[in-house]
Amino acid sequence: MGAGRRHGIAAGAIGVALVATGCGIGGGDAGSSAQPTSSVTGEVKGTVSIQTWALKPKFTKYMQGVISGFEKEYPGVKVNWLDQPGDGYSDKVLSQASSGTLPDVVNLPPDFALPMVRQNMLLDVSTQDSNLTRDFVPGGLEAYQYAGTKGTFGYPWYLGTDVNYWNTAMLKRNGINTDQLPTDLDSLISAAGTVKTKSGGKDYLMSRKPGVGDLAQEGIPILSEDGKKFVFNTPQAVALLDKYRKAYSDGLMPRDVLSSKYLGNSELFNQQKVGWTTGGGNTIPSIAESNPTLAKQVVPSKAFGTGPLYVQGLSVSSKSKNLPAAIALARWVTNPQNQAQFAKEVPGVFPSTTASSKDPFFSKSDGTPAGDAKVMAFNTLKTAKLLQPVVVDSAMATFIDQQFALAISGKVSSKKALDDAVKKCNELLNNGQEAEVRSGSTIQQQRWFTPWLLVAPAVVWLVVFNIWPAINTVFLAFTDAKPLGGGRLVGLANFERMLDDTQLAHALLNSVVYMLVCVPLLTLLPLLLALLVEKKLPGITFFRTAFYTPVIASAVVVALIWNWMLDDRGAINSIAQQLGILSGPLPFLSDRWLLLLSAISLTVWKGLGYYMIIYLSALGNVPRELHEAAAVDGAGPVRRFLSVTLPGVRGTMLLVTILITVSALRIFTELYVMTNETGGPGGYVSSVVMLIQLYSRGFNGNLGYASALSLLLFFITLVPMLLLARLNRKEGQA
Repeated sequence: MGAGRRHGIAAGAIGVALVATGCGIGGGDAGSSAQPTSSVTGEVKGTVSIQTWALKPKFTKYMQGVISGFEKEYPGVKVNWLDQPGDGYSDKVLSQASSGTLPDVVNLPPDFALPMVRQNMLLDVSTQDSNLTRDFVPGGLEAYQYAGTKGTFGYPWYLGTDVNYWNTAMLKRNGINTDQLPTDLDSLISAAGTVKTKSGGKDYLMSRKPGVGDLAQEGIPILSEDGKKFVFNTPQAVALLDKYRKAYSDGLMPRDVLSSKYLGNSELFNQQKVGWTTGGGNTIPSIAESNPTLAKQVVPSKAFGTGPLYVQGLSVSSKSKNLPAAIALARWVTNPQNQAQFAKEVPGVFPSTTASSKDPFFSKSDGTPAGDAKVMAFNTLKTAKLLQPVVVDSAMATFIDQQFALAISGKVSSKKALDDAVKKCNELLNNGQEAEVRSGSTIQQQRWFTPWLLVAPAVVWLVVFNIWPAINTVFLAFTDAKPLGGGRLVGLANFERMLDDTQLAHALLNSVVYMLVCVPLLTLLPLLLALLVEKKLPGITFFRTAFYTPVIASAVVVALIWNWMLDDRGAINSIAQQLGILSGPLPFLSDRWLLLLSAISLTVWKGLGYYMIIYLSALGNVPRELHEAAAVDGAGPVRRFLSVTLPGVRGTMLLVTILITVSALRIFTELYVMTNETGGPGGYVSSVVMLIQLYSRGFNGNLGYASALSLLLFFITLVPMLLLARLNRKEGQA
């Protein structure tokens, strides 16, 4: 019932929700009758920004529909949409707040919003919107009302809650009347005793220890009214823990429920090892996906006591320069019609608006257990509350969990466990508030240039060693500059010279041939190698290391070794002649095409391990279930490779192809060393590849012409990159 479930709603439910609703929120009918009821003054116009959490790229179409609908409703408004990835979102938002770049409207769960509320970063929407209590369910609004702080700091966006689920087959075979299911903890423990007795200890009804949410569910206060200290070490809490302690001692719960081996209540229920669990309104259809037989045996019942509430909402920045548009946008996303359409498309997600209570889709069941569960969950929202206070962080939750486990196992008394938990949590709370005050003053004192100071070293490096050289190269390309300075503008003379440069033509042809051979080899061979070393075979770790070793070797050292092996008197020619395979040495380093072949072989040998690692990472993300399903359907190894593996790593293959293409066109070190700096066949640098010719022309006194060659190589490299990037976009859209 803690943070994990709360954030799971954020990342999981919205994912399903947004893909299902498409552009519903921005739809004409839904929006036209959903004018904001805000009392804020000022015309809704200008630019306004909204930030969402991990919606791109999968839900881009949805958000664009929302924005289009809002801009159509308010023609004078332009909406800028920002989206942040799931990981590190809380830190990102705090960073934006500290640098003064917080968007006008921000998707924040209640615990993410709290630090900014304490620093006056979020708007108290109750001061601007007089119809909040009329339009939204109480629990949704209370989630954004914090102890010790007056106001409401977010619009509830969508809600979730839990109800009870029962395995009727298990209950019936153990003598439990499924028409009279447990309605509280006492009757649950009583039924668990019956199940143990009837099954001889083989079946369990209960399989989880309590948490802070269970205390709140029984009406036990967790925090003082001012929110400054924890107070859940009450006689009622002691009695509750004692009930669980006795149940565990009597063998009514699995022994590993207190250990790291505990799989979780939901997983044990899905495995039919326990007969009771809790879950959202869409739990039965979810069970049906993995265990259809069990799903047919499951029935719901109302949650014990006060139902838990899981909330996602939209907060408005108090620093917004366009408050009327910001409030209108937040209201647009959370209005009754749009929320209802949103929830109808997404099972298990419910609207936070009071107007939705009249909608039969939510209030009337279709007669199935799944339909009953949906209605029970929806009705629970009328009184559901955020049971675990948002100030309970992971450190507090872990300590509480440890103390409760000690009490239930009998190692300490329930009173001592609760007293220790409250003491520790109050220490953490006080330390956290002091740190928050310090960080808050820092937030207030930071200036706009603070982030720039942090990135200044990297920016200076980028300008000095990347941007300025690139700009200077463009300028030099139109001069006859020399390495040691001087020179004058010559217009397009350097580019005209390229048309008559036969050495350039040779170098360009060699570079293209080099690329055309290396790209397919280094795209396919590492994939096949990754498939081989992915298998769990004896000694496979050794081969993984052996294949990767050339990657970490110096390119100069490797080229010198290959040069020694391929020389006319080198190892390969000497051994081949001694065995009678060759009558004379092969000119690996003096024949134009053999030299290219040798360089290609070196590049492939050295690069196999690098791209193998990239493919291994991609193969790990291909669901094994797809391979298993294909095998069940009779697909052989080749068919599974073509139908499952290749589609699964297609994006990675495109990435690898781009990397190899760029590297192949920029080959320099290997060929330069292998030709002993002479430039290869005939001693002409231009007969090798573009970069060697570029290097030779530049250091032989014609820096302007070398700069022009650099621009030519840039555009040659850019063409395949753009083509591959376009192909990648088409694949992503497909």
